[in-house]
Amino acid sequence: MASIILSFVGSQDPYSNTTHKLGSIASLVKHLLEQQQTISRVMLLHSEATHQNAVDTQDWLSSEYGLEKSQIEVIAINKMLSQDPINQTLAVQEVRQAIDKARVYQTAQDTLEFNASSGTPAMKSAWGILQVAGYAPRSHVWQVRNPDQMKAGQLPIFRDDVAALKNEFDRKMIQRQIDSYDYGAALVMVQESSLASPAAIALLQYGRCRLLLDFDKAYEALKPYKKDYSQLIQAVTALSANKLKDRIQAIPSDQSARKLELEERYQQALLQEAYFKALIRLQRQEYSDFLVDLFRFLESVPKFLVRFKVGLEVPSSRERIDPAWQSVRRFQQGQLYAYLQSDRFREKNLELRGFMNRYVLMAILSYFREFAHILPVIEKLNLYCDQRNDYVHGFKGVSKIENQNEVLADLRKLLSQVTTIPTENPFDHLNQQICDLLDRTLQATGDSW
Repeated sequence: MASIILSFVGSQDPYSNTTHKLGSIASLVKHLLEQQQTISRVMLLHSEATHQNAVDTQDWLSSEYGLEKSQIEVIAINKMLSQDPINQTLAVQEVRQAIDKARVYQTAQDTLEFNASSGTPAMKSAWGILQVAGYAPRSHVWQVRNPDQMKAGQLPIFRDDVAALKNEFDRKMIQRQIDSYDYGAALVMVQESSLASPAAIALLQYGRCRLLLDFDKAYEALKPYKKDYSQLIQAVTALSANKLKDRIQAIPSDQSARKLELEERYQQALLQEAYFKALIRLQRQEYSDFLVDLFRFLESVPKFLVRFKVGLEVPSSRERIDPAWQSVRRFQQGQLYAYLQSDRFREKNLELRGFMNRYVLMAILSYFREFAHILPVIEKLNLYCDQRNDYVHGFKGVSKIENQNEVLADLRKLLSQVTTIPTENPFDHLNQQICDLLDRTLQATGDSW
């Protein structure tokens, strides 16, 4: 690991004939060498007025500290800044260009060392501005005190990083992204910040994959931390179709009731997840995606009720279509099938063959009095499915959902027919876990503003 020093050149560099003391550049180089720090390059930015000081500083560092002259680059700044050295914007632009040049020589382990004690006030402050803006993540800002003005107990040379302020900014921005469940954007920002940790990255990957319904990837992301986040791991384990298949295969073939119970619990977990995901879509004003999730939810609830409350098979593959319809024909000595063939459904062209769409499933549910109160809810929400079809097939945009509160209340009514509604959105629990970890990481850096 080596240091690359960047500094404007001042009138007191490299040595003051007035105070007979080292200037700030020579003092910083000496300090780093005394700390056994390797210096791979020094970049000296000079104005028209300090050109000779830059040349003299180059000679001094070579003769006094053994640096090769080829390691010491003398760079003339823009003439506009030379003529207007208190212009903050010009100073920042010049520093930014110097940092870009330094990056050519910087390895992943090297640190940029900014001397903020030479040059005009605008030049001195430019280093800290770019550090806090995140333009130089692996950097330190140094201050060299005037030896004639030092007080007792003060260090002659000290780090004056403002990265702590950047960490605070990053933390607030990441908080906003997490609060809006934008795990992908938060992941990118965390990885580029000083708040990055393997666990935080794993939690954000988990959240991103879980929100995309890729439960196996979410599990794999958090698997190394399953002891610390067992509740989150259990949640996606319950939602994984592959893990459900493994659990069912482990059950003896004569325990069909146990298998059915596992399938029911799995579907309940999926519907809870779909409900909370829909809430997130609405909160983020992703209305078109909300309609897609609503459509999925409205297809899944009738399937669940027919399968687990009525006890009829709902075909999920072509080979199961005929057995499923045979069970419908046999149900209650054929009374259900006769009901489906009645005039009320013939007018609606109900297809009593093939896969059971939501209209067939709703017709089956209408046969049972216990579902009479929820059918109007499903029918009302079906109107939004038409809007979803316009979006998917007709390229019609969706910028608003009418009667959002009613829609949410209806979703809750349907979910309550299937399972209990958790008091807490599981993604809010995840968000709290992530934020707690980021706060601990921030405290561990020792940086606070």
